[in-house]
Amino acid sequence: MKVKLALAVALSHNPELIILDEPTSGLDPVIRRDVIDFLKSFTEKDNKSVILSSHITDDITRIADYITYMVNGKIVMTESKDELLSNWKKIHFTPDSLDKSIVDKFEIVENHMFGSSGLTKNYPEIQSALAHGLSCGDIKVENVGLDDILIALVKGV
Repeated sequence: MKVKLALAVALSHNPELIILDEPTSGLDPVIRRDVIDFLKSFTEKDNKSVILSSHITDDITRIADYITYMVNGKIVMTESKDELLSNWKKIHFTPDSLDKSIVDKFEIVENHMFGSSGLTKNYPEIQSALAHGLSCGDIKVENVGLDDILIALVKGV
């Protein structure tokens, strides 16, 4: 209730922009969703904007049009959410199903008992090179979330 009241007060003077730091931290999932939905409706009216800082990536996925990642106080990436999520993919592959030149482009590669997986930030660039492996089942493509991208950026810095 305190968060809802604080938002109501902040929005009472009809601002063009509000800046929030961890606005849903410590809230239960139902109230958190209500707050995010309220902020989303605020941005859809009269071309308003919200700058939101949060470690709760589900909240960011629900509301953001653009994502900026900061690592150690430095901006390491800014991109539209849709572009970001369409470019970053996890590729699962069996041994010898991918050329080494493709594997070398992955941000992170993990080897497992039955194959490997790699995280790419350039899926559209390698998509055609995966076609044969996709059709025969040696390669599978998985969508990733904002957490996966953040982990790759932190490990890569």
